[in-house]
Amino acid sequence: MRFSIQLPHDVSSIPVARRELQRLAGEIDDLALRNTRLLVSELVTNAVRHVPAGEGDEITLTIEHDDGHVRVEVQDRGPGFVPSPRSETHDAGSGWGLHILSKLSDRWGVESGDGSLVWFEMPDGMSQNGAEAEAGAGDADGAAV
Repeated sequence: MRFSIQLPHDVSSIPVARRELQRLAGEIDDLALRNTRLLVSELVTNAVRHVPAGEGDEITLTIEHDDGHVRVEVQDRGPGFVPSPRSETHDAGSGWGLHILSKLSDRWGVESGDGSLVWFEMPDGMSQNGAEAEAGAGDADGAAV
């Protein structure tokens, strides 16, 4: 299963993105679905907060479920960024999105080019491949969590 949706560059897109994930219900286990919703919320929020909106700007959300894994991509027109670890100097109320992403996903990354694309993959919790991957899950550098 693969689908993409275009979302307006607006805070109203955050709950819309979460609702779109309902298409995965029954395809992935409940915990994987809840974690995917959380991470999509974080990534769409980051796109809305950190990329200045121009008229007609959109965020593209792409979801793919195949071979025991879920892959999510959030793309915007931003210039991209280099991920950095959360530090104690961050405001306690913000800066948690990528930290949570690194803890809940199997793999993740940031790509720049035609805008910015942040992606993550996680086991679907339904298949043997997903269960094996979850047992060995690590952060973006492959280190155990």
